[in-house]
Amino acid sequence: MSSSRRINLPLLPSLDDAQRPTLERARKQLGGAGETTGFAGTVVRVQNRDETWSVGVALFASSAEVDVWLDGSRVRRARLDEVQSLPRDHDPSLHAVIADVLVFASLHGGDAVRWLEADGRAGEGTLIEKCRYGALVATAEGRVLAVGFRRLWPVASGLD
Repeated sequence: MSSSRRINLPLLPSLDDAQRPTLERARKQLGGAGETTGFAGTVVRVQNRDETWSVGVALFASSAEVDVWLDGSRVRRARLDEVQSLPRDHDPSLHAVIADVLVFASLHGGDAVRWLEADGRAGEGTLIEKCRYGALVATAEGRVLAVGFRRLWPVASGLD
């Protein structure tokens, strides 16, 4: 007669408490909580520390600062007085980013959304909180994901 013994394995054995994913860490990864403003999608130039200028797209703005998408891979937070608006057609290479920002700006908490996983698979869930450049999304399985603004769009309604 064989006997069996139940062994509980840790789910994330290599992570200590400081490394475990939390909603607060997800918010921070997406720039912090923040609702998109009407300035989102504006082409801007932002003054660099060395007095030169970089061109990008405003993702988020408050009364004091603007988060600007630059070079396709980074976000710079600048004071409002360091940013100048430019015509939307100033740099045609920014049109896809502008479109993504405007789609993201149209989303609200509670909206049904789709997102694109890094491996190309699509997921669907509910937007639960917008951040400066992404959102926290709840899946049907009860997980909460941090999704960047360029990988998030509304679920089309009325197409059933």
